[in-house]
Amino acid sequence: MINFTTNLRYSLRLLINLALGGGNPRRLKTIAAEENISLSYLRKLIIPLDKAGILKSSRGPGGGYMLNREASDIPLSELIDILDTNSKVIGCVKGFSDCRRYNDCIVKDLLEEVYDKVQAVFESRTLAVLIKRVKK
Repeated sequence: MINFTTNLRYSLRLLINLALGGGNPRRLKTIAAEENISLSYLRKLIIPLDKAGILKSSRGPGGGYMLNREASDIPLSELIDILDTNSKVIGCVKGFSDCRRYNDCIVKDLLEEVYDKVQAVFESRTLAVLIKRVKK
């Protein structure tokens, strides 16, 4: 299922902060202070987001991180796929699992139904939707 881990919550806060930065590079130290997230934790979160092409960086004076795409082009489902590390449950509902009871599990169908509905919600929402909620 989707596990709303600290990684996911903090990464969403990081991305919203970057999006609200108006396309200008933002320093991690500044974001850490504004979001009350440790700098070392933010550095850890940057890695998968950068690797997936969600972020880009610029070096030198005035450098930092910024979104690599428009917020409206970043579906929340993509972020969850990048950041969710609860692979055992996702493996179960996506059809690949090392569970001994996979073929005769009585809750698997229910989990698959819930997963599909939650996935549909996140696929239909983008980072821009969250940003609109912040601006209200």
